[in-house]
Amino acid sequence: MKTTVDNTLGAMQVGSMMAVYLFGIVTLQAHHYYRRFRDDRKMFKYLVAAVWILELGHTVSVCAEAYRGTITYYGRRSKYTRFPALGAATLLGGLITFLVQAFFSLRVWKALPKPYNFIGLFVLTLASTRGVAAVILAWRAISAKHLAEYAVDWSWLIKTVLSLGAGIDIIIAVSMLYWLITKRDSAMTRVSLLIDRLVTYTVCTGLLTSLAAVTTLICHIVMPENFIWVAVYAFLAKLYSNSLLAALNEREGLRNTLANGSSIEHGSRIPRRDTVDPSRLAMGGYSQQAISIEMKTTTDILSDEKTQSDSNFVPQTPTSQYHKMGSHAV
Repeated sequence: MKTTVDNTLGAMQVGSMMAVYLFGIVTLQAHHYYRRFRDDRKMFKYLVAAVWILELGHTVSVCAEAYRGTITYYGRRSKYTRFPALGAATLLGGLITFLVQAFFSLRVWKALPKPYNFIGLFVLTLASTRGVAAVILAWRAISAKHLAEYAVDWSWLIKTVLSLGAGIDIIIAVSMLYWLITKRDSAMTRVSLLIDRLVTYTVCTGLLTSLAAVTTLICHIVMPENFIWVAVYAFLAKLYSNSLLAALNEREGLRNTLANGSSIEHGSRIPRRDTVDPSRLAMGGYSQQAISIEMKTTTDILSDEKTQSDSNFVPQTPTSQYHKMGSHAV
């Protein structure tokens, strides 16, 4: 395909606008997280802070590259060959993607029973490999003298990074769906409503990031000479960040779903205490025996006099009760 202003600078401009828009959603979700989950684990708080800081740098890098292409080199498109800011965005995006995929990998590790939980470690290994490859790509992009040559010389590594990203997302989504569906078969009605919501969320988030990665890969294979694949890759990391924050913030909605569940099976309204923490269920913190019913027994201790009186009790006919009612009570 012939390169034009539309599929080069125009595509980069569109990608940068999408990146800024998605960064706004990331910021909104981060604010919501810190406002709603003040007592959450410190590990999660540090993770959200790290992702937001990296996203800020990623957004600045993408916008800086768009500014260089449309303003600094305005009217001199032939001289616009180096993309150092884009390389910085690639580095930060690779770190963001690694953190998010590592988070979901550990969730698979905690959720699935043995030996299936080793899928989480396998996915974590793939995510680490992808992270290292992204760092190498970033370094090559910063030092490259021309983007077209960079896309050709390192095409195999770009394809590897994008393929690994899509594959990891699919493995995580399928693993979590397997766990949720097996839990639903033995769950009570209100817990089933919660699991249905988790299934929908898992499909949507995993599908979104996978489709974006596959789209970037296809555009790179079909049109490596233009910037369309760069435009999609510019906001790919922000889809991962939003999926992470959505997973953390979704716990509030899961609590409401569990609290507002109508009744257990057959419509009976037997008072009971739910023993499932939706935030732990969402994070994969339960094992196979997690969903349980708590039963309590009450023992009444009778005095010797009461026990002897009950042991001497003799059933009486209605007639005999009628004649003795006036003299003494049974």
